[in-house]
Amino acid sequence: MKQIVERLETSFGSQVDSLSVGVDGCPHACAHHWISDIGLQGTTGRGDGTTKLEAYEIYLRGGLGDDATIGRPILRRVPAGETVDVVERLVAGWLKDREDGESFQAFARRTSDEDLVALADVKGAAVTAGRG
Repeated sequence: MKQIVERLETSFGSQVDSLSVGVDGCPHACAHHWISDIGLQGTTGRGDGTTKLEAYEIYLRGGLGDDATIGRPILRRVPAGETVDVVERLVAGWLKDREDGESFQAFARRTSDEDLVALADVKGAAVTAGRG
């Protein structure tokens, strides 16, 4: 989480002040990653088919308040080493393509799963779009 926050603040400054990012490693989802703009749930992936690797499911479209909703896992089994870059690319895409004053949640809602996956540009072969 520290690396993500530092990268976003360095890359985008105050433009990301309203963005909420949640990281959860608990199997019971105690940190409530699904209500963040970008939520990460710790999981495992398979590097060579046999070795377990640290990875994250990345949830998008979650939020509280007037637009409260539970996010969905759009990116699956993102290798931990790629996560900071993936989050940075998602945020950069939002800042580049958002409509005037549009929140990350609203941007993610109007963007298709396939377009979000393409924006994330994940190198890990196990990453797939979430289901509708």
